Amino acid sequence: MKREDLAIVLEGLKLLKRDLNCVRVDEKALETAFNLYTAGHRDLIDNMLYGISLSQGLKLLTIDRELEDFVKKQGYPSTFIHPEEL
Repeated sequence: MKREDLAIVLEGLKLLKRDLNCVRVDEKALETAFNLYTAGHRDLIDNMLYGISLSQGLKLLTIDRELEDFVKKQGYPSTFIHPEEL
């Protein structure tokens, strides 16, 4: 991992900790987000939201089919729900 990649990860974590007060950001969430990032999905916020949904057993409401496809290709389970399913 490059130094600038680490800076991006840390900045994303700082933003999430500032804005997310209702869910716990645990090691599993961070590990999942990091794995998705290093596998090529560069949207750290999306990666963290997915990691949190996976580690906490939550559904992730999204219209981002690209993220869902990427996650599935990496072998992770789906936690996604789409607006039309509500």
